Amino acid sequence: MRSLMIASLVMLAGPLTSLAGSDDDVMKVLRSRMARKHINMGRYVMAFYYPWYGTEKSGDRSRHWGNWDAAKKDAPQSLRWPVGGPYDSTDPAVVDRHMRQFAEAGIDVAIVSWWGPGDHTDKAMPIILDHAAKHGLKVTVYFEVVRSKPPTVESAVSDLDYLAGRYASHPAWLRVGSYPVIFLYGRVMGQLDEVEWIRALDLSRRQSGANWIAIADGIRAGYGALFDGIHGYNTMGSYLNQPESSWPEIARAHMTSAIRYARPNAHIACATIVPGYDDTKIRKPGAALDRADGRLYDAQWKVALETQPDWILITSFNEWHEGSEIEPSAELRDKYLKATAKWTKQWRQSKGKTPDSSAVKSTQEADAALRGVLDQKIRTRIGLLNGIGPVGMRLVRVTTRLDTVKPADLVGGKITPKTHRVLIYTSGEDYPTRVNSEDDVPKAIASYVAAGGSLIVFGDQPFPFFYDENRKAVNAGRIFDLHLLGSHQTKSGKPFDQDKGQAGFERPASDLGLMFAVAGELPSQPSVLPWPASGDQRWRPAYRPLDRDRDRPFWPLMKLVDKNGRDWGEAVAVFGSRDKQAGNVVYAWFRLADVVGLDGFLVDLLRLAVTPAHN
Repeated sequence: MRSLMIASLVMLAGPLTSLAGSDDDVMKVLRSRMARKHINMGRYVMAFYYPWYGTEKSGDRSRHWGNWDAAKKDAPQSLRWPVGGPYDSTDPAVVDRHMRQFAEAGIDVAIVSWWGPGDHTDKAMPIILDHAAKHGLKVTVYFEVVRSKPPTVESAVSDLDYLAGRYASHPAWLRVGSYPVIFLYGRVMGQLDEVEWIRALDLSRRQSGANWIAIADGIRAGYGALFDGIHGYNTMGSYLNQPESSWPEIARAHMTSAIRYARPNAHIACATIVPGYDDTKIRKPGAALDRADGRLYDAQWKVALETQPDWILITSFNEWHEGSEIEPSAELRDKYLKATAKWTKQWRQSKGKTPDSSAVKSTQEADAALRGVLDQKIRTRIGLLNGIGPVGMRLVRVTTRLDTVKPADLVGGKITPKTHRVLIYTSGEDYPTRVNSEDDVPKAIASYVAAGGSLIVFGDQPFPFFYDENRKAVNAGRIFDLHLLGSHQTKSGKPFDQDKGQAGFERPASDLGLMFAVAGELPSQPSVLPWPASGDQRWRPAYRPLDRDRDRPFWPLMKLVDKNGRDWGEAVAVFGSRDKQAGNVVYAWFRLADVVGLDGFLVDLLRLAVTPAHN
């Protein structure tokens, strides 16, 4: 069973030096991975397939069904009743029926939920592979969990090697060229950070010979550059409580984002289609996304035909717990298999899009622009705080002058403006505040900025520096002049619903008509930018506190406003100093990586970091 939120969680990126002898060693592995190009990857329709069900045949009658009642056609852990009743995923007759249904519906690949060696899902794998081959299908796995506690690279490598040795040589295993494909679920993308996963894939390649094509769960710019492809397991959260008229726009945002992040790198863009969702039978309160008699499914397929992703993923064939199945049920019969067959036929008749050479060229031009600003404006090394993150991923492509910076390096004075003109806070919401004494880490950052160094804060979660190493809320950024408003916190101090001024929030009302007004100091951007239509919408704006010295420079550069003209605070701002020797603190709201990307915008931020802000 799955949590609704897990696919969207983004965990902290660990220090690069924890994975190899030096930063340079890890950077080489990252660059090698990012340089992989995939042109002929096929045009597949896939469906997530769950072989975790059991009956008396495998000695566990209630496995993933609960104590079901055939007379009432009720299984406590299933929203609907499968045609033929509960089944065992290790029964060859069941698997053969499923693979036949895949083929009849025009689905090419089963993405098999896999929970490790010896698990029920693992016992089903040989049966699935053999019957998939019989019906002309391909198979890969959804790597669900890193089993060690705590999760380690070594544990992931062990399971990757197991899959390589036991299954990946089977004729039915999905390959791109000669390389086997594997999908990485959001849970494991949180258990290990992206750099650890790249290390695991590299170690498995060296040990097992399997050069894995890894498709990461997460529609993110960093993943699109680093992994061979990207996907999102479950997009239902974006559609929940939204009017039917908005469904095409939501689907288009999801699909075009995957394409935008993957294709310029010649990586694989996957689009997810979900027929509906309802986990209210197994979770309280749960969530329910109505199928609208198939109109939700049809709306997403129409957008897929329009946008032409590389691979289409259906969530799911048989995830009965969450009511996302297209497998026939007593209630819906074979409605969704027939609908799938109709749409897959149109998909095959449509003309796929080859990787856009202009997009690749655009990325190359952006690389050149980034190298230019680094060579002309920032000739020292650059330090990354809190791991690598999406910004660090982007910079890995264009420079070798990157170091990960540990809190002890800051406190010990090893990091100075002469060694590292710019530091970049790259990911997460928590950062250590103490090495030797209380708040010595943020005080060290303040000293670094006062001495002429600049800090860019552009992470991948909403509230950077908010928590300390013990996950205690401390909002340490205030110590070095980074001021952000939290959820429902207002500049004036009045309650959120009584204040018409700048404020943070968890999710905006749907009728606000939000947009960003952009200043000329961000020359890569148009004067107006849209608010992100889906995904994490937690808003944490920069602001000038009422008690901050009015003579200290504050440059508001991208303001969030609504259709009524209310100012909700700054998505981009520079906190300067009256001291001409001091550097800047530059803040950018984390979702701007999705709104504007990490090319020209990152050039703008780097220039702002080294532009004196003293008046």
